[in-house]
Amino acid sequence: MGLINKKAEFVVTKGVLENSLVGTCMGLLVGLAIRGFFPRLNEINLDWVIFILIGLLIGIASGFERDRKQVLMRRKAQLEAEIRQSRVSLLTTEERYKNLFNYANDIILILESDGRFAELNPKFEEIFGYSANEWLGRSFYDLLTSNCRDEAIKNFWETLKGGNPRFILDAVQVRGGVVNLSCASSPVRDAEGEVIGAMIIARDISESKNLEELQNRFVSHASHELRTPLTAMREFVSLLVDGVVGEITEEQKQYLGRVESNIDRLSRIIDNLLLMAQADEEKITLDKRLLDLSELLRQVRGDYQAAAAKKNQELILNLEGELPRFHFDPDRMMQVLINLLGNAMKYTPDGGKIELGARCEKGIVTAWVKDNGVGIDPEQHERIFDRFQQIRDGHKFGRKGAGLGLAISREIIRLHRGRMWVESQSGVGSCFYFSIPVSQAPKILLVDDDPDLVEMYKDFLAPYHYRVEVAYNGEEALEKARSQTPDLMVLDVVMPRMNGYEVIGRLQESAQTCNIPLVILTAYGLDQKRLNGLGHRLIPALHKPVSMNEFIGAVRDSLGENSEENPARSAIQ
Repeated sequence: MGLINKKAEFVVTKGVLENSLVGTCMGLLVGLAIRGFFPRLNEINLDWVIFILIGLLIGIASGFERDRKQVLMRRKAQLEAEIRQSRVSLLTTEERYKNLFNYANDIILILESDGRFAELNPKFEEIFGYSANEWLGRSFYDLLTSNCRDEAIKNFWETLKGGNPRFILDAVQVRGGVVNLSCASSPVRDAEGEVIGAMIIARDISESKNLEELQNRFVSHASHELRTPLTAMREFVSLLVDGVVGEITEEQKQYLGRVESNIDRLSRIIDNLLLMAQADEEKITLDKRLLDLSELLRQVRGDYQAAAAKKNQELILNLEGELPRFHFDPDRMMQVLINLLGNAMKYTPDGGKIELGARCEKGIVTAWVKDNGVGIDPEQHERIFDRFQQIRDGHKFGRKGAGLGLAISREIIRLHRGRMWVESQSGVGSCFYFSIPVSQAPKILLVDDDPDLVEMYKDFLAPYHYRVEVAYNGEEALEKARSQTPDLMVLDVVMPRMNGYEVIGRLQESAQTCNIPLVILTAYGLDQKRLNGLGHRLIPALHKPVSMNEFIGAVRDSLGENSEENPARSAIQ
């Protein structure tokens, strides 16, 4: 039996010794008493040691019992102190929770597993104007506008599965107004860890959303209004430079040249602002043509050769093999190259080296603009693609821009189904890459008997410029799959005339259609045994209602467009 500590060992030893001494004395007295009351016992040879041993054993036993009781009493006192402390902590935690819940600046909604309100904080009443008590027990979905209920259901079920989704919802106030909410959801668990509901923290972003819309309208209106006077200013400057209104000196020509340069710069800023406003509304259109990117690179190099020579910069073109012709918008692509090359020239010192290059590998054309300038810290690699962001390098190389060029360039490349990234370190230069698949935009066949859902899926796909075909029943889908051989088929399971399972079975019968990638849409459970009997390949399934991110993610995964591989990384150093 181990002892707790040295203090406990001292107490136990002392108690045992005391009781042992008392027991020994008591044993001796008992022996004397017995011999006094029973004289005949004196005739028996009864050793005094027996009485002493009996008393000693009784004393030791009582000593240990006394020590055990003392230990128990101390333990009892310790437990009582811990219980009192736990009660204080519990009350403090509960008070903190109440304060957080009642005085939070955000709406806090506690939902039961069936989506009904279990608890609402006072901010709910302040934002919506309803009484919280009248909404307890009512469905969360009754608070929302009809167009976002599917999104709410999807994210609520994701929360019940243990997820922590973030999403945007629109809810209706007591007077009929609509509140835009930015929501973060997390599961509520019981003592055993089972999910029994959800907590949604919602922030009113109506004001910021309205301001964003006002900002876009203002930018669009102001940009259009500024274009007219800028055009007039440019024309009048041209008249002065050409000597139409009289001869001017060389110094005056230089000044007018600076004016013209700044007019052009302001025009580019206005164009960029308009383009970003169009990007926000997904209204950027591309005029794609079957062209050779290498010709565009040669043209850009020729246009900027003189500007590079003024700074004694070496501007070289590095084409690694012949590039295939593919579909792209030449004007937008030229804008990307000019943005990247302009940045490289700005942040590369006199005497530096700039390289324009491109190569094709595995059906992907990768182009780059590389320099040996100031470079970019790794923590800024993603930030510089945000709007109004500029490189913070501590150097003064030329005039700072508006911080829109890289954001616009990445958006243009995204619309070409490509991607853009940078590899750089501070002080050793930068290399901006973009890669674009050379194949035509994939053809996607949407198959669903609900026209409204088909239109919604087409809206999802619109920003990616896919070629989209539509079928509203299984027979029509099978006919178009055989005649057009789409790159992907998004197929509803429950349809008239021929359901999705039958369509898949018929596709497997033909060598022309058996390898068409599929994505299944369903509002019901899937018959997995039936699917397994139709083929060995794995078919992704989306359960309705489907969010845009989920839909686009499944489409791009099936088309192989979500690869993070950088084909240029190993070849360009």
